[in-house]
Amino acid sequence: MYVAVKGGETAIENAHRLLDARRRGNPDIPALTLEQIAGQLALAVDRVMAEGSLY
Repeated sequence: MYVAVKGGETAIENAHRLLDARRRGNPDIPALTLEQIAGQLALAVDRVMAEGSLY
């Protein structure tokens, strides 16, 4: 891997870890399950369709 940043690959790995932690959010809140996503997906699609005047 070509690295043109001071700190090299270690800095890039740490940046990836930081991004993963921020994307995850509060670790005290349980992660979403597939069942939760599947149960709410229809509502999300309906909202997008309605707001985009696609119905």
